[in-house]
Amino acid sequence: HQLAPILKRYAKDHQATVIPLSLDNKPLAEFPHFWPATAEWVTPAFAGRPITYPALFIVNRKTLALYSVAIGSMTASELEERMAALLPKIEAFE
Repeated sequence: HQLAPILKRYAKDHQATVIPLSLDNKPLAEFPHFWPATAEWVTPAFAGRPITYPALFIVNRKTLALYSVAIGSMTASELEERMAALLPKIEAFE
C-alpha cells in the first residue's frame, strides 16, 4: 500500500508500464486492474525463496527475463536511485 502511489508516480513520470500482480486477488486503489500472481510469475521471480511483498521486478517483454528491483517498500528517491543504477546494467547485459 505504501509503494503503490510511489510506483504509479514513477511510471507516469517515466512512461513505464506497470503490470500489477495480486497474491490475494484484491486491487490497490492506484492499480484497480491487476493480474493474479500465478505460479507462472511467482516461481521465476522468487526462484524458490520465500515470497515477500511488495516486490518490484522489471520484465523484458520479448524474453520475459525478470530483474529484481526491490523486495519491500521504498521511498520515491530510493526508487529513482535504484532504477537509475539498474537500467543501464540491464541494457548492457541484454
